[in-house]
Amino acid sequence: MLIRQGDTGVNVINLQYGLYTLNFNPKEIDGIYGNRTKEAVKAFQTKYNLLVDGIVGENTWRTMVEELTDIQNQLNKCGFSVGDVDGISGQKTQKAIKAFQISKGISADGIVGPITRSILFNTSDGNLDCSTENLKKIFIDPGHGGNDSGAVGNGLREKDISLSIAKKLGDILVRKGYQIKYSRDTDTFIALGERANIANKWGADLFLSIHCNAHSDISANGTECYTYSKSNSSTKDLSRCISSSISNKLEIRNRGHKEANFAVLRLSNMSAVLIEVAFISNKDDANKLNSKQDEFAQCIATQIDLF
Repeated sequence: MLIRQGDTGVNVINLQYGLYTLNFNPKEIDGIYGNRTKEAVKAFQTKYNLLVDGIVGENTWRTMVEELTDIQNQLNKCGFSVGDVDGISGQKTQKAIKAFQISKGISADGIVGPITRSILFNTSDGNLDCSTENLKKIFIDPGHGGNDSGAVGNGLREKDISLSIAKKLGDILVRKGYQIKYSRDTDTFIALGERANIANKWGADLFLSIHCNAHSDISANGTECYTYSKSNSSTKDLSRCISSSISNKLEIRNRGHKEANFAVLRLSNMSAVLIEVAFISNKDDANKLNSKQDEFAQCIATQIDLF
């Protein structure tokens, strides 16, 4: 098997379905191996520690087939038939995934992301257990506040932007049925340790800290997300997905997932992600921070649904 940019046909369609199913969205399932499919392949290769060349050779194809085979077997065990288990994702596998997701009350997108995967492969003592406990309690932490303005640039203050996006995010999540608690919902200063302490006492399932980036070099731009180095792989995947979603939707640079020893990440007991939504010091980014806050919030909310 060798598939590369410029190829067309059934093998490319199978590849695109597989990438989509495994949460590496090629944007189009059209049988044409273009730039977006190549980038999705490279993302897949990066995650699975394969040669990152955008070419689907034996190792890349075998790894994808093995992953899809595991998913198909598990779906069949859960009573959501994919038919023959062949490691090739197509319409029947997509239909089974969506039916499974609907049965569990999660977003029915046909993607085996972190939440779907954790529910699908939740086993105990060798016996399949298709029960789930979805995320319910989301703690939202708008950075800075009160006498701490955070970064300032282009007529904007980080404490104001972070609070506004955080409250828009909270509104979206409440409509989706989540329980929400803020570290602050007014222009108030809260110590870093206290932010984590409030979330811990509340028993949050997920901690999200909202910030704006800044740099003395005003050309610096883009979005990036952080987790603590000891965070689990699902939390790190969420960090990557939020950064990618914001980048794609807002058409700004994706600086990706990073790890840091930030107090709110280190001291919180639950999954925690700190989001630097964009650079307040960059004119183009700042314009979007000022005018596209709903879009930033929606990108984050969408990825929480998939976590």
